[in-house]
Amino acid sequence: MARLLDSPYFWPVTGFLAAAGLFVLSKKSAVTAPGPAPVEPVQEGQNELRAVLQAAGLDNEWIIYFEGTAAGESGFNNLVARGVTSGAPEWAKVVVRQHDADMAKVAYDRNVKRYGPCLWPQMLYTFGSGGWFQFLPANGLAAFWGTELECMHPWNVFDPAASVVMAIEMARRLMKKDNFKANPTWLNLRVGWGGPGNMNNPESLKRMATGHNKFGDRLEQIGIDPSFMHRPVTALIPKDPASLYSQLEKL
Repeated sequence: MARLLDSPYFWPVTGFLAAAGLFVLSKKSAVTAPGPAPVEPVQEGQNELRAVLQAAGLDNEWIIYFEGTAAGESGFNNLVARGVTSGAPEWAKVVVRQHDADMAKVAYDRNVKRYGPCLWPQMLYTFGSGGWFQFLPANGLAAFWGTELECMHPWNVFDPAASVVMAIEMARRLMKKDNFKANPTWLNLRVGWGGPGNMNNPESLKRMATGHNKFGDRLEQIGIDPSFMHRPVTALIPKDPASLYSQLEKL
């Protein structure tokens, strides 16, 4: 499996940023010069996603959930982005949607005190969403807060290993919310992916179950009976995000 990064901490930017010799600071490491310029990553699909999910030690129901989510968010294409081209990697397959870029800016502004010291240009966080699970960079990278990977490059939302860790930690955060606990089903968790405040909202649940790009259709796409979405969510075994990333990036 091709990696997007040559280092878990430092990834140079194409164009003028790389030419300028951008220096990057990780909170637990010294200032370091950038490495070689990034190359276009390999497109990874459903089989590769399943391999990473299995390597993460997830049970079969969690694998089904994450596959169904990725089918709806990206069509199993880790190079898909939604937003604007400014700040997105040149190899990303960008579906222009200003709303995603606007939400990425909101997420960055909400966490600017945390990401500002990382020294990556703001536009790399605010182009929109990307990867298998269509994470806004500032939200996805929250998986690594408090670890030596907190300042990893925003484009890691496209990276298979990093995005799976982000997905696991996103699910863990959603499961702590009262509006999930009131209805702890796979369908309600899927609703929370697009907006935590929408969980256990009758209209949001109905749209996700029966509306455009509905969860049931995506489950059928991967060979699973749609009734799965009404089952209770199984336990998610705690794992250290940085250690899990280190394990998965070696695949």
